[in-house]
Amino acid sequence: MLNFDNLPLGNEDKAFLTEIRETLSPNCQNEVFLKFKDFPFYLEPRGDEIYVFNNNTLLYLAKNFSDLIYNFYLEGKPFIEQIEFIEYD
Repeated sequence: MLNFDNLPLGNEDKAFLTEIRETLSPNCQNEVFLKFKDFPFYLEPRGDEIYVFNNNTLLYLAKNFSDLIYNFYLEGKPFIEQIEFIEYD
């Protein structure tokens, strides 16, 4: 499992990522509605995969949570690098 302790993030950002990961996990499998600045999007878990949608348009299909935070880009930067600008919608 991905350990956020090794990432150069503040405690609030680590807690936020942990909460998102747990909500998407196979044990929970709930959607997460987020907003990056004024851009709304949502995460839909399907097993380990995570589908990223905006207005019912598929933006990205992540193999797992690590893939999502490192390979889903917002304004040219990975999700993890934009975390301070992401909040629940």
